[in-house]
Amino acid sequence: MAKALKSHPSASTQRSHPHDIGQGAKHGVQYENTFKLEPDDAFPSAPIKKIINEILQDQLENKEYSPELAAQKCKELADMIKQRVKSEGYRRHKLVSLVTIVENKNAALSMGSRCVWNDKFDNYADGSFKNSSLYAVGCLYGLYAE
Repeated sequence: MAKALKSHPSASTQRSHPHDIGQGAKHGVQYENTFKLEPDDAFPSAPIKKIINEILQDQLENKEYSPELAAQKCKELADMIKQRVKSEGYRRHKLVSLVTIVENKNAALSMGSRCVWNDKFDNYADGSFKNSSLYAVGCLYGLYAE
């Protein structure tokens, strides 16, 4: 029995079952979960705020407000922000992106959001853009996914 156990690469990297002894070479090595409970780095808000502001500026600079534009652009911009941040390498965070576009009529606007999170690892970033016709707010939440 000792010889059969030595043929396994490592007890901690492979599932062991009494029937599987000697079968590791046939099926390959199965790795266990890492059970990693903390991220390597905190979710930074400053560089993401810069990304949000750049995207809103580039996409909305010469646009006029219309309800049809707002509905479609909100979806497109939210996807663009999320994809751009994903490309930066935040792999263990769930990203939630929201964009709101309203008509600029010099009225007050108040927005709020709520989220249940761990304040050690989770964070958010927001940005805004304003021209003579519209006002846009983008927000991205980064929630650590264990």
